[in-house]
Amino acid sequence: MKPDQSFGNVEGITYFPGNGQSDKPVCIMGSIHGDERIGAAVLEELRKILTTTDLRSDVYLVLGNPEAYRENKRYIDTDMNRLFGVNRDVVSPGDTVEEKRVAEIAPVLSESHYLLDIHSTIKQSVPFVYCEPDAAHIALATLMGVEYIVSPPPDFRPADLVTSADNFVDRHGGLGITFESGWHKSELAVEDVLMRTKLFLQRTGACDFGLPEPENVQESKRLTIYNHVVPQSNSFIFARDFKSFDMVKAGELIGNDGDKEVRAEEDSFIIFPKTKIEQGKIACYVAHVS
Repeated sequence: MKPDQSFGNVEGITYFPGNGQSDKPVCIMGSIHGDERIGAAVLEELRKILTTTDLRSDVYLVLGNPEAYRENKRYIDTDMNRLFGVNRDVVSPGDTVEEKRVAEIAPVLSESHYLLDIHSTIKQSVPFVYCEPDAAHIALATLMGVEYIVSPPPDFRPADLVTSADNFVDRHGGLGITFESGWHKSELAVEDVLMRTKLFLQRTGACDFGLPEPENVQESKRLTIYNHVVPQSNSFIFARDFKSFDMVKAGELIGNDGDKEVRAEEDSFIIFPKTKIEQGKIACYVAHVS
């Protein structure tokens, strides 16, 4: 059963049927965190465009977390993008708003051959893509025109790196990439993200907008996450106000964790530094050039 047959009336899921020329459905998702407004803005523009577009494959537009979006909150009960875990039965709804929402959209994601998940960051950051490091993922990531593409290595997979929507699509045989479009408090670059999204739809074979492939696409710097910083005390403090892609030299102080200094093992980039630091939870990742 196709997701549209049983989930067509679910809030925030819009289905556009293809003409059957391609059997590789595409999902564009946005605002899985409710305070990341740009995803919803891009989806709204796409709805208008796809209504009159000849589609070769099925396309699903998914507003990730409608309730959190209405309240302009990151989430209502729990971070929805940490609920797509390897050992989790995401088809059975749980008790929280986000668990129930994951159960609603999981059938669409599991059917999708491609996923573009549009996010924005909680701290100032240049736009970047997070995805698996193989050639197929990287080819799609380059369409986003970003300076950095960040990937996990096969031997370092803490829970936060295996429980997002792109991970879920990958595990079901598809190709998922997460597009971090910049700081969520910045002015929304809707037109630019919309253009990149249309290129994604075109490259995946969903349709042909007649857009030329970007020439002289800037060569993205490939980064691999090799470790994370997890505070062991309740008094961890960063050495400075890090933003994603700030560099630290080998031996440079990253932060103080109680009476312990946390220093960089090698020349590294800080990735996803958190604004709310909690004991036992990841404060940031560190990455090196791939």
